[in-house]
Amino acid sequence: MKRFQFPLETLLRLKIRQEDQARQSLILSQTALREAEAALDVLTGRHFILVKEFRELAVSRVSIRALQLFQAFLVRLQAEIEVQEKVVYHCREHVEMCRNQLVEARQNRRVVDKLKEKRLAAYRREYLREEQSFIDEVAGSQFRRQESGS
Repeated sequence: MKRFQFPLETLLRLKIRQEDQARQSLILSQTALREAEAALDVLTGRHFILVKEFRELAVSRVSIRALQLFQAFLVRLQAEIEVQEKVVYHCREHVEMCRNQLVEARQNRRVVDKLKEKRLAAYRREYLREEQSFIDEVAGSQFRRQESGS
């Protein structure tokens, strides 16, 4: 019997490659999300410290102009935080999209894998059937030779 050959092997390799690409996209998007969250943490940490300093300056003898500049800086920093929050939000959406693509790619690959497993099991059954048939034929011919020789 000829060697097992899965007719959809090329498709299976394609599905495996697509799954690997989806996994890499997910890893990259998760990395981008972590970086965006880290940048947001830095900004919010800086904002927290500066608000605390601003309150301390407000009760001390500082010029109104210095307080106005400080407040303008805080407003600008808050705007940066809002922009970074949007970046984090979009990164999270992208991670979720990549995760869904990976799930879909994995399911598509598993469909072809299951088909290959079924075809391989059928091939093995057929191989064993042919082997048993050959063994039965050899045993039958030996029996007939022994019967005709006796």
